[in-house]
Amino acid sequence: MFALVLQHPVILWQNLLLRLLSVFGQTVFISLLIPELSKKFGLGHFELGVLYSGATFLSSFLILSAGPLLDRHPFPRICSTAVGCIALSLLMLGEARHPIMVFCGFLGLRFAAQGLLVQLSTVCLSIHFQASRGKALAFSTLGHPLGEAAFPALILTSLEIWGWPATLGAISMVLLLIILPLNLWLIRFHSESEPPLKTDEALRPSLSRWEVLRQKRFLKLLPGMLVPAVVLTGVFFHSAELILQFELPKTTLALGFACLSACRVLCSLSIGPLIDHFGARSLMPWYLGPIALGFFLATIWPGQFGYLGFMTLSGATIGVSSTLITTFLAHAYGTDHLGALRSMTTSMAILGTSISPTLFGYLLEHSIPFTWILGGGMLYSLFGIGLNFIALKYYPH
Repeated sequence: MFALVLQHPVILWQNLLLRLLSVFGQTVFISLLIPELSKKFGLGHFELGVLYSGATFLSSFLILSAGPLLDRHPFPRICSTAVGCIALSLLMLGEARHPIMVFCGFLGLRFAAQGLLVQLSTVCLSIHFQASRGKALAFSTLGHPLGEAAFPALILTSLEIWGWPATLGAISMVLLLIILPLNLWLIRFHSESEPPLKTDEALRPSLSRWEVLRQKRFLKLLPGMLVPAVVLTGVFFHSAELILQFELPKTTLALGFACLSACRVLCSLSIGPLIDHFGARSLMPWYLGPIALGFFLATIWPGQFGYLGFMTLSGATIGVSSTLITTFLAHAYGTDHLGALRSMTTSMAILGTSISPTLFGYLLEHSIPFTWILGGGMLYSLFGIGLNFIALKYYPH
């Protein structure tokens, strides 16, 4: 992997930066603003969950519509649009005077950061790299854990010193005045694409997303693809309640996210070479195994061991899933319509994430123990693993 970075430094580091910026649309970042928003507008957990879920729900359809644009429009135009939208959304949240502005800010972050930037990076690298696609995608995904590890501490410190309007305003200015021009300048130095592989993938015609969606084998893979995004978003959004029910100190929450980030980085670094050596098809049945085990540990040991084990094993599945699924789709269905296809799977995942915070909040408010919710996550993960094994029988090695 390091040899690949030395050979193609600009495009790989730039796409890692895009992945890092996508953290602004993740629940980990937005959850830092929840206490301030709740205090300012007098909103409870359920009301904020509804705003967040509604914005996420709508963003899933925007991403679905924007997917084909990634296949037709140049990288600089999409990149400029996404970064500008993130900056505008942060400004809107910082200067919000009404919950509607909070909703619009959430919508812009979920669409541009979590959706558009991630898909832009994925499509760019999948088309640019052939033999080294797994390593390239794995390297770029390191931006996620780096952002999750660095941003919370920096932003919480800034919130404490300057307050949230000034903090979000400063981030917006950095995005517009530094990050956006830097990205447009770096594009000029992209290296040449790797030559096409002389394999079945190169000879196989690319399928559109509607042709893929009509395949029963693909529909059987979808539930498993949605497990990490759907279930973990709900758990992370209500992580304060999880810590409370497990009777753990608040510092354990930060320790848990540190364990998740560390395992995610390790697995992100490991999965690329494994994909390039064994093939994505061979590894697809197993990627949900760690998160299923994590749910099991947290369900039967509702304490520090169970919580930290759950977070660590969840990091393993998160670390491998994006790279593995994207490489598998590119191999199975080609790259001509990869933007549309990946936007479809992402929009479905985001649609699922719009449901889980509200659903989990409803269950918690009706005195359903968190261990029952985690047990449901384990059963869903096992269901996804079973469907993966069935569906992959119909995909050639």
